[in-house]
Amino acid sequence: MPLNSSKALFVLDILRRETDVEHRLSAPALLKRLEEHGIRAERRSIYRAVDALRAHGERIEKTPTGYYYAREAPDKNDLYALTAAVQTAGFLSDARKQALFRALGALWGARAAEETISCGAAIVAASARNDAPFMAMLTASQAIAAGKQLTFSASLPEPGGCAHLRVNPYALFFKESACWLVCNVEGEYGLSRFPLFPLSGARVERQPRRHISEVSPYKVRFDAEKAMQDLAR
Repeated sequence: MPLNSSKALFVLDILRRETDVEHRLSAPALLKRLEEHGIRAERRSIYRAVDALRAHGERIEKTPTGYYYAREAPDKNDLYALTAAVQTAGFLSDARKQALFRALGALWGARAAEETISCGAAIVAASARNDAPFMAMLTASQAIAAGKQLTFSASLPEPGGCAHLRVNPYALFFKESACWLVCNVEGEYGLSRFPLFPLSGARVERQPRRHISEVSPYKVRFDAEKAMQDLAR
């Protein structure tokens, strides 16, 4: 690594904390970040720092819109479960929880950081009412991780309506401070979404869930975000 290795290390730290494939920083933006830390540099030194870091095996990608640190995408269910564990830890202060949310996100990039904060906000909103949402979310996460079916009771649009459902769960998705379960209702074709927090009596069943290719158009790769968008139409 060149003599000005401290600059390269600062560049690496910034890219790790603030970038991913959807959040990139250009050379001028990196220069500004360095200046905020009291480090003077030129654009050429940014190029040299990135080249040196890449030569040492750091996974930094260059695109027409800037640089980003390439990392494996997180398993969202793991991310949500970790966030729930942090939020429900009674011995942690609110400030410490927020710091841990940021740290969890930093492990996987800027987008994951946004999701952990959104997830934390959803859990806080639910916990203000009762503890049932925690159990529903953790039970759903366990079913998804184990590849098992999930049963629960859900309210129906009709007044006083309620149904006990068995579903094949595939993902949890946090949107607008709410947690949604993306699943297939057993015996039907297609995907459904349920707001998780009103659900009750969630239970992991022994029956393995059906592969998503059997119950939906997704044959190769399942995209929970796209599924949520399609279901909202």
